[in-house]
Amino acid sequence: MLRLVANTEEATSASIPMRWCIGRDTLALLQAKGALNPHLLLVVANKHYEVARRLVPIDQMMEYIDFQKPGKHKVLATIVWNSQGNARVLKKRIFGGRAIDINGQMHHFTKMSVLDDEGDLDILDDRRYNPANEFAICALDEGAQIEVNVAEGFFAAPPSKVEQFWVNFWFERPPRDQCQFRRRRMLAYIVQPPVVLLYMLAKTMVRFVVALFLLLYGKRGVNLRPLIHPWVLCNNDIWWTGRNKGSIFTRKKSGRDQELILTLFIPIIHVVVVTAAYVATYFQHHLSFWQVVGLGEGIVITVVALLYLFGAVVWLVNTVGDTIPGTAANLASLATLLLVVFIIVSLAIDHPLFAAMILAIVGVSWLASRLATIETRKLKALPEDERKRILLEREYVNYQPVACNGPMVARYSALPKERRTVYLFYRDLKAKVCKQFAA
Repeated sequence: MLRLVANTEEATSASIPMRWCIGRDTLALLQAKGALNPHLLLVVANKHYEVARRLVPIDQMMEYIDFQKPGKHKVLATIVWNSQGNARVLKKRIFGGRAIDINGQMHHFTKMSVLDDEGDLDILDDRRYNPANEFAICALDEGAQIEVNVAEGFFAAPPSKVEQFWVNFWFERPPRDQCQFRRRRMLAYIVQPPVVLLYMLAKTMVRFVVALFLLLYGKRGVNLRPLIHPWVLCNNDIWWTGRNKGSIFTRKKSGRDQELILTLFIPIIHVVVVTAAYVATYFQHHLSFWQVVGLGEGIVITVVALLYLFGAVVWLVNTVGDTIPGTAANLASLATLLLVVFIIVSLAIDHPLFAAMILAIVGVSWLASRLATIETRKLKALPEDERKRILLEREYVNYQPVACNGPMVARYSALPKERRTVYLFYRDLKAKVCKQFAA
């Protein structure tokens, strides 16, 4: 037996607590099945379609579900576990991801389908087909479901469109709840104004330079509206319309190439040459006219070479870009580790007391790890069936508080003291002070 209750009477937001209990006969059945580290799978459905899913250890006893829309929802629950008791593998199978087997091979898993066409739980028990598979998912045949009616008053009223635009200026996705919106609003009204002003000035100047360059090049289809609408239009809107139309000096409207001599009339070349000549004659009066022209043409060639170099760099980054973030992260992690070691060693050399404390901590940690290793070796030395029996007995003793024992209330204060974790306290407090925004 699996029971599931929700507390919608006392709820003030769309983050509603769900509590569950498991019958003692079901706990005995799970132990008999050899279910190591079982988890409760919670699935929120609306009109036969899945809205959200959560996977939590069964001994957590309660979880908060964040609903995104008002109305009636169906919450379904069942118990699932990995055949080897690996919670990480279980999450990879339920939510999708990658995992490495004992032979070092990588396996890719898509998000598991858990509902049938009628909106009921339908989880494939892999153990029926391959019980030895380390990635096998096992599921309890029975489950539980309740209907939750989420009132419109549980959701926070959306801010004005102007404030939403300003507060979410740097974010791609809207805030989930009031707490996230408040954090963004602090940034928006304290740090953001001068930063946005400088950003918009720089953005407009860059757009102006790009548009001027394209006009002097004779580019067709240049759009100047992004210069006066920096909030709405993107940078590439300047050239996107005429991206394949070419320059009036190099290509005809029909798409055929212009006469080669017309390239001499491209204004940007003369602008660069005249600018170079002016700069050269301003600082070096002894230069002749032809020297100035040669200098100007040299600058033109240099600019073109730099553009080609920039294109080569962009191509290189795009080619190996997928490996750069991981390499950078590894180097950063290594540098951080070396820095921490350097600081500890420096402090230890200068302060003998600090060095003694470090040695004591290392010694205690080593002793604890050795004791754990000895205990693990004792278990591994036992036969597989005996080892698993001992692990199951130890584990299911801790599951006794989850057993159904009379009525229960989905409230943080109603949980046993040993189950009032920091996480549930945080979720309980957040549900009281932070309302969700309706999707």
